[in-house]
Amino acid sequence: MADSYLAPAFDLPVAEPLVPPVAEPAAPSDWILERRADGAVLVRVPSLFRGAETAPEAVFSFRLGDPQYAYWESELLRRSGK
Repeated sequence: MADSYLAPAFDLPVAEPLVPPVAEPAAPSDWILERRADGAVLVRVPSLFRGAETAPEAVFSFRLGDPQYAYWESELLRRSGK
């Protein structure tokens, strides 16, 4: 048997989201790849526009020994034509 004191909570209106819906995310081909002086590969993912404010971009770094380093290293070399 359900508790009767919980029923009113389920009758509340659904709140509007605090931020507008997200636009289409940037495709991986639009991500920015860079090499740092220490040899790490940086992957910069542009932020999505969310109304009046924009979140900061996401930045990932991969170093030799990281499981995904070989992939991003080869992607950086492919994009730079080397």
